[in-house]
Amino acid sequence: MKNKDAYIAEIALQQIAKFGFRKLTMQDVSEAANISRQTLYNHVANKNDLLKLVAHHYFESIIQRCEADLNQSSDLSAAFDCFITHFIIEPWRTIKSIPEAEEFEATSNEIIGHEIKQATTQRIALIEKTIKFYANKRRDQVINNQFIDAAHIASLFCATAIGIKAAAETEEGLQLLCATFKQSLMQLAGHYDQAA
Repeated sequence: MKNKDAYIAEIALQQIAKFGFRKLTMQDVSEAANISRQTLYNHVANKNDLLKLVAHHYFESIIQRCEADLNQSSDLSAAFDCFITHFIIEPWRTIKSIPEAEEFEATSNEIIGHEIKQATTQRIALIEKTIKFYANKRRDQVINNQFIDAAHIASLFCATAIGIKAAAETEEGLQLLCATFKQSLMQLAGHYDQAA
């Protein structure tokens, strides 16, 4: 069984998708979670803390699913597909499913800024590690510590992901932007691998 915080976060995300964050009440969450309001308040002090809890667990679950899918990846192209799916497409769909999505995103970024920074740091580390792994696998030699470019590619991925999610108005537009982005990433990673 999931721990109580994860359970509350999961139920709260469902309720945010149903009502939107502005209209959501703590009573909505406690009723949907089948817990008392006091129990809910034992875990979070207010709606902003609830949103931080939701963000933390949402970002953690994305990382976990991404890592599980990476274990099935056979090459860097498949790994980039995995990153694009979990770090761009999935969050875009989640935000778009929320009533008053644009308002929610603007408001929530202020509240969950710390959680976003932590998640971005985790994503950068995972992407960098993956690029190095596949570069090492292709060259079949030990990699030295001069992998500045892998870190830059990972940082570029995360920064560009924000822009792609903001620019995409439709699922089709999102898919086209992601396909173009992946081609660029593969070229960067190929150039990086040759230079290393």
